[in-house]
Amino acid sequence: MNTHHPDEPASLPVEHPHSFWWHIRRYLVAGLLIWAPLAATGWIVVTLVNLMDMSLLLLPSDYRPSHWLPFPIPGLGIVLALSILLLTGLVAANYLGRRLVGLGESILDRIPFVRSIYSGIKQLLETFLSKDSRSFRKVLLVEYPSKGLWTLAFLAGDPVGEIQQKTASEVLTIYVPTAPNPTSGYVIFVPKDEAIELEMSVEDAMRMIVSLGMVVPAASKAEAAAQLNALAAPASKT
Repeated sequence: MNTHHPDEPASLPVEHPHSFWWHIRRYLVAGLLIWAPLAATGWIVVTLVNLMDMSLLLLPSDYRPSHWLPFPIPGLGIVLALSILLLTGLVAANYLGRRLVGLGESILDRIPFVRSIYSGIKQLLETFLSKDSRSFRKVLLVEYPSKGLWTLAFLAGDPVGEIQQKTASEVLTIYVPTAPNPTSGYVIFVPKDEAIELEMSVEDAMRMIVSLGMVVPAASKAEAAAQLNALAAPASKT
């Protein structure tokens, strides 16, 4: 006898483990995990190579590889860009080069709008590329935007001057990125004793932010090794 009421929704079929559709879904996810990262990585690499190849436009038309090669070779722009950087570094490292760089910077410093952009970008690059700099080399856990809510942040530096003088306690300059785009965020100043330093690497923190918290790094190297051993171990038969 059928006791199903006409107003009640029919129950959906349950997907039991090890069924046909369970295996299909498992294989589709496994294939996606292989091809999606490869496709995204290939797209990023091709985009960067094409962007670097635009540096070939700096050469006169008669000296460009497309003028004397029967087919284009991707990546030649990278060689040219690296050569320009290396040559510029060699010139700037000697006495005459430093004088020329100083002369050029003094000219830019006289242009009101340009000097702000140039000095800001140069100072930012010097901070990132300096070996002694602590900027963006530590991951912090801070309560933001309010008490009881925790977020990942990066140490940007130690504030000096007026900011430090007018705060009641020693503060840190930190950068709070937004997800999934960490290139946008907020620069805030927090008391040093209210920031928790994590052992997490900057790369792991970036992956966690970009993945919207779905990619969580292991709490320690021992836990990471245990997870790898668990993945490598053959599944037990039930």
